[in-house]
Amino acid sequence: MGQSALARVLKKMEPGSFHRRKQIRLTALLPPDQIMSDLSERVHNALQRYGQARIEDNNLRIKRTIWIGLRGFPFGLLFLGVCMGLSATFGSQVLTFIPENLNNLLAEGLVVIGWIALWNPVSALIYDWVPFRRENQVYRKMMEMDIRFQPQP
Repeated sequence: MGQSALARVLKKMEPGSFHRRKQIRLTALLPPDQIMSDLSERVHNALQRYGQARIEDNNLRIKRTIWIGLRGFPFGLLFLGVCMGLSATFGSQVLTFIPENLNNLLAEGLVVIGWIALWNPVSALIYDWVPFRRENQVYRKMMEMDIRFQPQP
């Protein structure tokens, strides 16, 4: 199918596609000669290591994303303040040598530019870290799932 079986299972386990309290069971069909007595334990241990490593990576991504938002917020806020000050200057029509329509355009444009400068820091603090947290939920659920192996018919 062009994707790994684990990636497909994880996709089906994303929030909204399973009941949170429900235990998930994965049944893998394998040729009989590949089913060994310790296979379940080995696969379970491998999934534990994989899930834990991915959760740690995502936790670092969450911290970095929030740090980026916190770092950019003061600069965005300062830039917004400058833009609002310039906007007030143009909006007050004090600069009589500039046509009124151009004054209004500059006043409104500077407000928009100021808010755009604040967009990324605010987005990083409010939204950008959420997908990593949701992915961690999937990895935790994967680490709890019951894995069984059956011989292929």
